[in-house]
Amino acid sequence: MQIVAVNEHAQKRYKEFTTAIAHVNDLIVPIDKLINRMERPNARFRGWRMKRPDELKAIVKKLRNQLELLTEQAKKYEKELVSRDWRV
Repeated sequence: MQIVAVNEHAQKRYKEFTTAIAHVNDLIVPIDKLINRMERPNARFRGWRMKRPDELKAIVKKLRNQLELLTEQAKKYEKELVSRDWRV
């Protein structure tokens, strides 16, 4: 019975991990919309500084690429876990 509990725990943890990745992916959409509505900052205002929309888009693109890589690695790891009956 202990092995079954470990297997269920591993499955639960993996599901939480993939759910977190999906949640972050879902949060990127409103960020993109916000960036698209941004205007270029006024150069005369010197109170605080904000990144330009093109810089923010580059950051989001990098985030998407890293999430894609993480998702691919997670899928490979899932195959490995399934082949070992979810034994960690």
